[in-house]
Amino acid sequence: MNIAFVVPSLIGGPRETVRRLFKGLLLEGYKIDIFTLRRDKLPLLSEFGNDLFMIKTMLTENYDAVIYFGSIPLPSMMFIDCPKKALFVHGFIEDELKNAIVMAHTRAAVGALGLLAYYKLVKPIFSKGFFYDFTICRSVTSCEKNNLDVKSCVILPHFIFPEEVKRGKEFYNVEASGLSKNVVLSYSSYAHSPRLFGNHNVVKVFLGVTRRLNKPLKLIIVDPKISLKYTESYGSLLSVDYSPAMPKKEFLKMLTSSSLYFDQLTDEELRNSTIEAGVGGVPVAKYIHPLYVTRQDYGREEVIYESDIHKLIDALTEYFSRLDYYLETYAKNFKRFLATKRIWDYVKRTLIKELNKDK
Repeated sequence: MNIAFVVPSLIGGPRETVRRLFKGLLLEGYKIDIFTLRRDKLPLLSEFGNDLFMIKTMLTENYDAVIYFGSIPLPSMMFIDCPKKALFVHGFIEDELKNAIVMAHTRAAVGALGLLAYYKLVKPIFSKGFFYDFTICRSVTSCEKNNLDVKSCVILPHFIFPEEVKRGKEFYNVEASGLSKNVVLSYSSYAHSPRLFGNHNVVKVFLGVTRRLNKPLKLIIVDPKISLKYTESYGSLLSVDYSPAMPKKEFLKMLTSSSLYFDQLTDEELRNSTIEAGVGGVPVAKYIHPLYVTRQDYGREEVIYESDIHKLIDALTEYFSRLDYYLETYAKNFKRFLATKRIWDYVKRTLIKELNKDK
């Protein structure tokens, strides 16, 4: 089967999504071609122009399936006659665009405004599935928040490959710097998403933990929306380092030397950096909104989670009070979960079935 990926100019997690899915489908024997839409000074117009320009190429190649990334339907979906067309939806599209209009810098805000206007225009047409066969989402919540029919969505959570499980931290090929005790790492997002817990809430949680423990913690928050590093101190117990985006290798080195990773998503999804933490032997904690707390497929023995902030502070206080014991226990349990419920061979089944299914 020949498959085309149509990929806008993606950054962060969505870019990693393309890389991993490309590798996974190659392992299944599919032939993959990637069409990347160049982004110029006018991002929306340049991407749409490139999208329409590639139609001629795609029509001559006779692809069996086309997977569109970037969440928002592109014009070429209406013109390409292909046995299977899929749309990969990331995040909460409309909410993130509305927040970007208000919170992003001027150029990004203008781009978000244009994208939101286009999305509202085409949404009634595309939401009925007239121009694609199925959608791919990371979670049930993501489907619902984007007003998609869950029954017609392929749920494809972030996944890993067997070699990552086997080699663990060594797979990342980063210099070992040793465990930094009482150091917590968290990552924000390029997107202005309502499903993020928020840097200020992460600080509040660990400020509460330090007061219960009466011993210092260091919190590192990587936020790609800032440009300069800075530090804030909360008395003598909590120090918070804010860092902008960094090379992947540097981030992985920081991640694998931390004693805890805090996932800022408040739904059931485990983001890619959370999966990387598990592979690297780092336990994970997160707050899950009460609306979504029954949707996760992991338990409290694998991930430290609560839907009540006070209970979360209690759980994290207990974790740091017996750090050596809990770090080893949670790391082992979470890695076992990844090796069974987040391995490619397990998560791929619905997607492969949908790609191979006759219309």
